[in-house]
Amino acid sequence: NRYKSIVNALVMNTRALSYLQGDEAISSDYKQFWISVVQFPRTKIIYKKYNVNWCNDISIDYLKHAVDLKQIATEERVSTIGNKMTIFHHGTLAQFGEAGCPRSGAIEVIREIEPGTPVSNPERIRYFGEFSAIFTIYVGDPSVKRHAYDILFKWAADHNLTVSDTAIEE
Repeated sequence: NRYKSIVNALVMNTRALSYLQGDEAISSDYKQFWISVVQFPRTKIIYKKYNVNWCNDISIDYLKHAVDLKQIATEERVSTIGNKMTIFHHGTLAQFGEAGCPRSGAIEVIREIEPGTPVSNPERIRYFGEFSAIFTIYVGDPSVKRHAYDILFKWAADHNLTVSDTAIEE
C-alpha cells in the first residue's frame, strides 16, 4: 500500500491521540510526542489553491474545500481516494497570526486520485510527493496547535534536519 508506513504509524501509535488531546501536551518536551520521518510517494492529485490573509479570522472553510474538490473530480471524471489534505504555503507558522500582519499567503487543498488516471488537465490534476516529511499526530483545539509545530521544528533542529517552511495537514 502506498501509504503503508503512515497507516502503520497511526495504528501502532494510537496512544499518541489520547495524549495529544490532553492539557499535559501543552507544556511537554518533544520526547513525549511520537515523531518520525515519513516518505510521501509520488501521487496523482486533484487540487485547488486559495489565497488567504493570515491576520484576518482564518477560519478555513473545510466543508467548502471538500465540495470544491468533489466538483473538480466530477468535472474531470476522476475518482478520489484517501483523505483531503491542506498545504499551508508561505510560512508554516503564519497561520497562527504571529508572523507580522498584514501577511497573505496561499493554501492548497489536495486529494489523491485513483492510480492509472491520466493527467488530463494540469491546472487541476498534477503529481505531488516524492519527498520526506516530519510527521506527528495532533488532535485537539486548533488554538494550541502551534505548540505541535514548535515541537516539530525543535525535533528537526535537534536531529540536524533541514525543513521547508510549508506544512501539510490532513
